[in-house]
Amino acid sequence: MPKVYLVTCTEKKSDRRRQAKNLYTSDLFVLTRQLVEYFLRRRKQAEKGLWFILSAEHRLVKPGRVIKPYDLLLSRQSRSYRKQWSEQVCNTLTKEVHRYKWIPSRTPIIIFAGKAYWEFLEPLLNDNGFPVYIPWEEERPRELKGQWKIRNWCLNWLRKRLRQIRENGSSVAKKG
Repeated sequence: MPKVYLVTCTEKKSDRRRQAKNLYTSDLFVLTRQLVEYFLRRRKQAEKGLWFILSAEHRLVKPGRVIKPYDLLLSRQSRSYRKQWSEQVCNTLTKEVHRYKWIPSRTPIIIFAGKAYWEFLEPLLNDNGFPVYIPWEEERPRELKGQWKIRNWCLNWLRKRLRQIRENGSSVAKKG
């Protein structure tokens, strides 16, 4: 079954137009991209999936789309903006899945992003029949609070998974 990976945009960006997959330069984005691209490379051709970037400015972005740098953070936007943003992302993603003739209930969505990106999106995706998995939310210790502590935990989580891949090959990250 195909999987769709959604990767958060980040504040740290290149200073000029680039393909979206090369625009974001933070460790968080670069490591997440490496992990997602590994997952997609190791999947059987019949089970191939897709990945997109969740952009505060551009919504759902294909990695190869050329975009210019912007200065908008979803976490700093109003609740109504985030709800509308989530509706647009869900609609676009649903169209993409149908374009490939995939069945939503058999197309898991894996979200690598903070709460501002998934809090309204997850229920919309579920309502459209998609199973949703948010590794950083589901595996993060509950007592961990604060944006920077959570970000550092996510970075360590990514580094650990990528190190396991380098050391053990394809037996790692069974949920990928």
